[in-house]
Amino acid sequence: MIIEAIILGVALYAGLSSIGDAIDNVAVGIEQASLNQMAFFQDDEDDEEGK
Repeated sequence: MIIEAIILGVALYAGLSSIGDAIDNVAVGIEQASLNQMAFFQDDEDDEEGK
């Protein structure tokens, strides 16, 4: 009974940890996409100023 509870606790912790890592990866991806978009628009503004 105690061993089953320990195994269940470890599995639950590992699952929640994986979910947390996945959410963190999504947040990093959104941040990177925003930085890429800002760089794109900055380059576009630089091109217009050079005309």
